Amino acid sequence: MKKICLIHTGGVVAMEVNAEGVLVATADRQRKLLDFIPAMARIANIESKYLFQLDSSDINPGHWQTIARTIADCYEQFDGFVILLGSDTMAHTATALSFMIENLGKPIVLTDTHVPLTQIASDNHSNLLNAMRFACEDIAEVSIMFSNVLLRGNRTKKTHDFAIHSFTSPNLKPLGEVGIDLRIHSHSFKTHNKPIVLKTNIVKDIAVIKLFPGITNEHVLSMVPPRTKGIVIEGYGAGNIPLGNNGIQDAIENIVSQDVVVAIDTQCIYGGVEYSRYVGGAFAKKHGALSSHDMTSESAIIKLMWVLGQTEKRDKIKELYEKNIIGELTE
Repeated sequence: MKKICLIHTGGVVAMEVNAEGVLVATADRQRKLLDFIPAMARIANIESKYLFQLDSSDINPGHWQTIARTIADCYEQFDGFVILLGSDTMAHTATALSFMIENLGKPIVLTDTHVPLTQIASDNHSNLLNAMRFACEDIAEVSIMFSNVLLRGNRTKKTHDFAIHSFTSPNLKPLGEVGIDLRIHSHSFKTHNKPIVLKTNIVKDIAVIKLFPGITNEHVLSMVPPRTKGIVIEGYGAGNIPLGNNGIQDAIENIVSQDVVVAIDTQCIYGGVEYSRYVGGAFAKKHGALSSHDMTSESAIIKLMWVLGQTEKRDKIKELYEKNIIGELTE
């Protein structure tokens, strides 16, 4: 029987409804999880680690670093890891961990439930049981298990707050699925014995600017606070930006002249940035803007934060950001 580390960080799974009808975190519920789902112990030998009890909206890069270091410290003791975390920033956390833990050779599966364990819901126990099952399989990925589907973490978006199928992977098929049996697809990374390398440095001084019709140079520049090291601009379609009489080309040139790294992303969920398609994209490329390719917006942002934490050399930043490092983009 495999040995799995169950890492508790919060999420709805360990919450309960208070007197005002609001979900709140409870450490007591967190520590009694295996009592609610005893079948988990039939899948693997489980050892729990309690890091924090947070609503996922409170998760920040410091928490990502803590999770990554916790996994690294006990990496050789376990066959896999399951992380309980709220779904709102689950894709962000999974993406960060995929970059921070280099040479990952074991499964790391993130999951949660839509409602507390004491309430009735179709995914209430299945997400946790299936996450534990996938953590015992031949997968070397940071993944998200939700609604009987296993998705690559850095390719995943939360697209629905009500539906059971809350997550989607727009530009990559699922890694695995659960039906009458458990199936893992061939494009998943397989387990290996290479030693992991922690690369947890991350730069938080970035800005994210979503373009909208009518945006001006002044709008853009006002969204760039002092000490900003990088900016992700969420453009239209294939990464297009406005260049007409009221375009933002002056702002782009101003930002680049301040040695701020600019990356162009797309507001589209499917597809990616193609600089050669429109004049706006060609302008961005000419002025040194990086391409997010077909990364999710979460991955485009977090990868920029991570890359800026690895090097200050502009040519190396470009190389790392536009390179497929751990399956986050299609080259």
